[in-house]
Amino acid sequence: MTTALRLAEQHPTAKRWLSFVLLVALGLLGNYAHFPIFLNIDFLFGSIFAMLALQLLGLRLGVLAAALIGSYTLVLWNHPYATLIVTGEALFVGLLYQRRQVGLVLADALYWVLVGMPATYVLYGLVMDVPMGNIQLVVVKQSINGIANALVARLLFSAYLLNRRTALVGLRDMSYNLLAFFALCPALVLLAIASHHDVAEADRHLRSELVQDDLRLRALLEHWLQERTDSVVQLSRMAASLPSSQMQGPLDQARLSDDNFLRAGLLDSRGTVLQYSPLVDERGVSTVGQSFADRPYYESIQTAQGPMLSEVVMGRMGPPSPIVTLLAPVRRNGVFTGYISGVLSLEHLRTYLERSLGKTNQRYLVLDKNGAVILGNRPEQKTMAIFHRPEGVRTAYSDGSFRWTPLLVNGRPTMEQWQHSWYVTESCVGSLGEWRLVLEQPVEPIQKALATRYTRLLGTLLLTLLAALLLAEWISRRTLATLGQLNELTYQLPAKLAQHSVQVEWPRSGIAETRALIRNFKVMAASLSDLLTRERQINERLDAQVAERTAALSHSLLEKDALLREVHHRVKNNLQVITSMLRLESGRSEHPASRSVLQDMQDRVRSMALLHETIYRVGTFSAIDLGDYLRQVATQALRALQSGTEGIQLRLDLGHLMAGLDQATPCGLLVNELLSNSFKHGFPAGQGGEVWVSLQPINEDYQWRLQVRDSGVGLPPDFAARRQSGLGLKLVEGLADQIGGRLEVGPGATFTVVFRCAPAALAT
Repeated sequence: MTTALRLAEQHPTAKRWLSFVLLVALGLLGNYAHFPIFLNIDFLFGSIFAMLALQLLGLRLGVLAAALIGSYTLVLWNHPYATLIVTGEALFVGLLYQRRQVGLVLADALYWVLVGMPATYVLYGLVMDVPMGNIQLVVVKQSINGIANALVARLLFSAYLLNRRTALVGLRDMSYNLLAFFALCPALVLLAIASHHDVAEADRHLRSELVQDDLRLRALLEHWLQERTDSVVQLSRMAASLPSSQMQGPLDQARLSDDNFLRAGLLDSRGTVLQYSPLVDERGVSTVGQSFADRPYYESIQTAQGPMLSEVVMGRMGPPSPIVTLLAPVRRNGVFTGYISGVLSLEHLRTYLERSLGKTNQRYLVLDKNGAVILGNRPEQKTMAIFHRPEGVRTAYSDGSFRWTPLLVNGRPTMEQWQHSWYVTESCVGSLGEWRLVLEQPVEPIQKALATRYTRLLGTLLLTLLAALLLAEWISRRTLATLGQLNELTYQLPAKLAQHSVQVEWPRSGIAETRALIRNFKVMAASLSDLLTRERQINERLDAQVAERTAALSHSLLEKDALLREVHHRVKNNLQVITSMLRLESGRSEHPASRSVLQDMQDRVRSMALLHETIYRVGTFSAIDLGDYLRQVATQALRALQSGTEGIQLRLDLGHLMAGLDQATPCGLLVNELLSNSFKHGFPAGQGGEVWVSLQPINEDYQWRLQVRDSGVGLPPDFAARRQSGLGLKLVEGLADQIGGRLEVGPGATFTVVFRCAPAALAT
């Protein structure tokens, strides 16, 4: 079971869900606090917490956390495919990490190489139709971002385990991750700093060039207009001092000498043509006498104190086409008497402006005061159409320029914004600012240049990172291989030291600390081997002494056993002699009472003799099987009463109990006494029946129950009085006290003694 699964099982359900919510919130915050490299290419930090959830909470909650955290890219990048890739990353890594025991960082690197990079190519290229240059950048950026986040997550998880001290962290895993981290982190930091500097520098340089181009182009346009204005002003002065009939020549001269004029004419105060060059238009229609009082500039020219530029209007002379006119009022003695009109050649002006553009990808528009397009090189903008910039975000700069960024289209990546974004300058042209010059520089060239540059840099970094991971794996294995061998060797060292003939082969290492550790283990092993050798020698001497003493004790014990057997044999013989003497004396006695007493004494002595016979036969002197002994006592007691007991059945239920001699002797006498009373008084006149003798344990506290009962006539009514005066019952009670029990008399003729067998006897 992996560390993640063990930790997941240790967390209560409520705590797990609280941890899950916290990690998801931190992941969303990490994605929100993204670090832009340039132009909507961002490093995200949310998957760090998804990988932490994977390690802390297990596969299911880890994948769910990754999906929720990755959903922020819907807002940030305007498409769902990054969420799919991040969720797939958590699933792939979780399966390898938890079920295949593959390292987290290595599993993540395998995901990006085998799954993540191809999936990004397919989703961005085939589904969203992103240009190949941008796809390559996204692929390498996403891969580095994912591996770096997995690396950070693993280091944070290792720090968490070290702080808890409830789970172990592998030194090889830590060294591997640290080597990879310190190979990647400086490169990423330097790359981020360089990218910000490059973007800022490219932005500043492009805007500076655009502003300079705007100043230059505006100056050229102002100069071009000024030359035409001078001609028109000169004609207006001549018209103020000459009769209108004399203005045809100057008008022709002005038009023919400057091909930037298409037409030139003198109009009276009512807007009617007095003189015009040429006199007929391209269709052969006379130009004199036509009225232009309906032109939008007519009222303005009447009050104008100097030359002015007109709005773009549709021309009436010749083929209809958009025209703009340079106007100058004619005043005689301060009274408005008409004006000079010079129709400018827009094609000449277009050629002049396009030759003067700073870059081929620059776009320009010249607008009149109403915002109508006079001319420009934006193909989608028609002349005379009102210029409306689409909806977007306008970012103003201190140099007067601004950047216009279009709004996102659903399902399209945010990087496409920059393909349609422009740096823009707008400036007024004309003595009265009647025209507006709009100059635009696309952001796309910067994006392409930076994308190309950083695709190479990030690609190099990705290859370096993969190489660093392989190198870190090799270094960590080589560095810690000796420790692994040393661990295995020290585990087997006790067994090898016990086999003193086995030669221990110590590993070698080129690392000073590891070599010192091996040297210390060698010294320790040598010391232990010496101690074991000494201990073995001491044990051998002790074994010899023990064997010698054991032999002596065995011999002494044999002598003791022989002596005890002889003692018990002689005691048994003496008791049998006493029994014989009592039997002879009983046979000679003429008094029944005397014979009864002698018979009782004979039975009691026989019971004791039977004990010594059993000890002599078995050969154990400290304890005997009490059940077996009582069986012999009961059998001998029944056999001793040779007459009157033919109809009596003896029932024995005797357990196996090893009892000491101090308990066995009283028990034998007690059973003998009770059986004798039962045979004599329980079955009068040859009556038959059964007598039961049982010995059984009561509980585990060494309590045993010894019981004798019969099916005879029962106890007499005056039993209580007899119990106080009868010698036999007093003897039974005394024997019960001697073994630590108490005699209890039950219904019928049931005698029970509960006693505790000494543990020493049981253990013997």
